Amino acid sequence: MKALTVFALVVFIGCGGSGGTVESAPTSEQTAEPTPIVAQRETVVIKGKGISASKAFRLSGNYVLQWIASANSSVGCYHGASLKRADGTFMFETLVNEILNNKKPVTGESNLFNLDDADYYIDASSGCKWVFQFVPN
Repeated sequence: MKALTVFALVVFIGCGGSGGTVESAPTSEQTAEPTPIVAQRETVVIKGKGISASKAFRLSGNYVLQWIASANSSVGCYHGASLKRADGTFMFETLVNEILNNKKPVTGESNLFNLDDADYYIDASSGCKWVFQFVPN
């Protein structure tokens, strides 16, 4: 009878009695490491004209930046723009600083490295029509 009482007490404590917890044996689903979710990075194209700030867009990692600008008149225009963080965190990356001398479109390309996963916008100080394309690299 003593052995039965001790067995019952062990089972009671082992099954969650008196504040204990019950843990089941791990299954293959529980022991597998979770697969990280990697966001699909896509090419981002931003178009605008003149002095303006674009809508926010998401970037993360390395990109090849391609841009094109064209003047609205035959006298040309100044084309300047920078990349800034939408959340106000200080980040100032000059994207372009060019003078266009006529209506002929001008293009350029540069690289952006190790951008934080965040929302950004283009702050343009331009007298031109412009397009920026961020291609994941």
